[in-house]
Amino acid sequence: TAFGSVCHVVRCKSIPGIDVRHKDVDLVIIRENTEGEYSHIEHENVPGVVESFKIMTEEKCTLIAKYAFDFAVRHGRKKVTA
Repeated sequence: TAFGSVCHVVRCKSIPGIDVRHKDVDLVIIRENTEGEYSHIEHENVPGVVESFKIMTEEKCTLIAKYAFDFAVRHGRKKVTA
């Protein structure tokens, strides 16, 4: 799909029988994969100090939001947050 190269989906769910701090975790993280941290817009202000810009276009923000809402509907998820 068109979303395949743009959206990265990570599912996080507790595994019964494994002792962890947070019980009953069941969430999905959906990230945009081509802009933001991945745009590689960086420069070194002074030696050893690097500044990195996170720039997102309206097009990609809309695309990832639509994908997240569609994913939530398809998978019976109750909430989408940003």
